[in-house]
Amino acid sequence: MAKTSDSGHEDWIRSAILGGSVFDIALVRLLAKKGVITQEEILAEMRTVQAHHPQEDMALAGYTEDDCRSDTELGWHAGGSRATRLLAELAGISAETSVLDVGSALGGSARQLAEVYGCSVTGLDADFLRVFESVKRTKARRLDNHATFMLGNAFKMPFGDEAFDVVWRQCAPITPFNEERLLAECVRVLKKNGVFVCQQGMRTEALSEEDTRNAPELQRRSLLDEYRFLLEKAGLTIEKVDTEAPTRYDMDFCETRGHAKRLKLYQERKLIAAIFVARK
Repeated sequence: MAKTSDSGHEDWIRSAILGGSVFDIALVRLLAKKGVITQEEILAEMRTVQAHHPQEDMALAGYTEDDCRSDTELGWHAGGSRATRLLAELAGISAETSVLDVGSALGGSARQLAEVYGCSVTGLDADFLRVFESVKRTKARRLDNHATFMLGNAFKMPFGDEAFDVVWRQCAPITPFNEERLLAECVRVLKKNGVFVCQQGMRTEALSEEDTRNAPELQRRSLLDEYRFLLEKAGLTIEKVDTEAPTRYDMDFCETRGHAKRLKLYQERKLIAAIFVARK
């Protein structure tokens, strides 16, 4: 496989990372997909950049560890650490559990699992800036012997069959047109009798144009019954569906951010949130 220096991309990658434009990031990702550069080379280059340019604060560095685990104004998922604890309890996570966090973002949930339960967690995310920030934060908290992070495609995961005891998705976006494919990958890497656990906002019915005005992403949410069907089609046996606690988390999330219209949809039960626990 070609090295960055072999291909003459070293200076350009440095510029791309510092510049942070979405086009530059997309091109770096494309080079990685094409095999011109590797994940290790990207992360090594980013560490070099940060060491020589400490004044260049990457946008993600502004989030505190509390932000990564909370549902405050800058929090990353509804329910924050409360929801993480609930999912962990439902999934039966212990020190002996190997967990794959699909869509691990800045790694807040993964670090909480490693810290509280002592389990082994692998975070997978498609954004190398998030992966880099996760690696840095995890090492700073001396949790890197329990939690590792990888750049990768959730539709083609870089893991062998039956590699994990638990596959974890906490508020990672559902992909309406590819969710079946993603679930197939989750099941493939899950050990026999392993647990799939998911927390996600959903719909209970079709939403009107007025309901989704200025928020078209709400229409892309899965219907609760449809998602149940997809889990079963993927070969999972659903053991528990909780809509009370996660819906309360989402409503708190809306109140914190002043999303009055979205909160009304939750109050009308047009929107809900659900935690699914399913076994392979």
